[in-house]
Amino acid sequence: MGDMFIDLMNNHMLAGYFRYGSVRIYRDNPVNFLMRMLVCIDLYNDDGNIEHFVDIANWARIAFHYDRHPYRHYATEDKPRD
Repeated sequence: MGDMFIDLMNNHMLAGYFRYGSVRIYRDNPVNFLMRMLVCIDLYNDDGNIEHFVDIANWARIAFHYDRHPYRHYATEDKPRD
């Protein structure tokens, strides 16, 4: 599979930094990250551009650090395979 996807994610984050500034702005400015990801899914459904997957991944990456969900937590769920 290679690292192309990760490279694209990092390139988009770097370009976004120069275009919009640091993602740290989300620390003090709440954003509905899930809605942003859903918009990208809709865009992909409309035009088939896989660049939207990179955007979804980066929104998830930012949300991982700055989301304000009241029950935010990390818990792995290892389920045995049947």
